[in-house]
This record gives sequence, C-alpha cells and structure tokens, in this order.
Amino acid sequence: MADSIRASVAGVQKFVDSIEALTERIDLAAKRIVEQATIAVADAAKRQFDGDTSRPPTQPKPTLRTGNLRNSIRRGEAERVEMGHWKASVGPTIKYGRRVELGGTSQHSIAFGRQTGKVWTVTTRPFPYLEPGLQEALPEIKLIYEREWKRALSG
Repeated sequence: MADSIRASVAGVQKFVDSIEALTERIDLAAKRIVEQATIAVADAAKRQFDGDTSRPPTQPKPTLRTGNLRNSIRRGEAERVEMGHWKASVGPTIKYGRRVELGGTSQHSIAFGRQTGKVWTVTTRPFPYLEPGLQEALPEIKLIYEREWKRALSG
C-alpha cells in the first residue's frame, strides 16, 4: 500500500468569481473617480472667473468680459487605459485659453492697407484659472476617491 494523501478544495470557483467581481468594481470605481474629478476641476476652474476675492494680489484672476473662455472649459470623456486606469482631460477649447493661463508673447501683423507688413509684439502676464481650479478641487477629489474606493471594496 502506497502512502498518499488526498485532498479536495471546495469553493475555488466561488473565490474566482468574487475576485472577478472585485476587479470589475475596482475598474468601475476608477472610471467614476476620473469622471467626477474632471467635473470638479472644470467647475472650480470656471469659478476662478467669478468674484473670487480670496486670491492674493500677486495672483491676478482672469477677467470675465464675454464669458467665452470660461464657457469653453470642457472635460473629455473618460478613456480606459487598462484595468483600473482611466484618463480624461479638462481644459478650454478656445484658442487663447493657454495664453491666458500661462501668459506669453505673440507677434501680430497688419495685412491690409498702407500698413501691410507692420509687425508688433504683445506680451501678456499669466491669469491662471486651471491650476487654481485644480488646487481648489483637490479636497473634493480626495472625498470622491475615498467614497468610490470604499464603495468598490465593500462590494
């Protein structure tokens, strides 16, 4: 008679199913975090144009003349990079949005009349709205993150 041990493990499929369900919940939580965080950042960036008097004088806020720049701030759709890793963008769709945020220098020229060919340079200081919007949204993003992960892990 040979020495042998026989064992049977029950519940393996149930374990595998629960791991797969957890993986799906984690992936969905990551997507929801990105979606909600981009909303928080876009909303906070738009508020930078309103009567935000909390900004120090060394950090000038952008003016709200027509509202076009503020209204052009959009969030992109969340894209799945890999399981549990999603990405999306937030930013203006209007051409001069980057110039307002970062400042810079541009050249302009006249292309009609007697002044054709005259070139001048315009330098503008930065009037950030995206970076302050992100900073303002960080506490909310932390809450979103904690809520969604708790929800995903609790099943």
